[in-house]
Amino acid sequence: MIAPYLTDINRQIVALVGSGTVLSAFVKNVGALAMFMPIAAVAKRASRCQC
Repeated sequence: MIAPYLTDINRQIVALVGSGTVLSAFVKNVGALAMFMPIAAVAKRASRCQC
């Protein structure tokens, strides 16, 4: 669906931050962070970034 658009690391960061911002509007900030930490870890491994 949106995977072809998230090939660049900057786009992935924007997508994660934007999604976390929208989610934190509805749940507590710590809860939103806890939900997105595994997603960010998987995205990091998949990107093959040397960060």
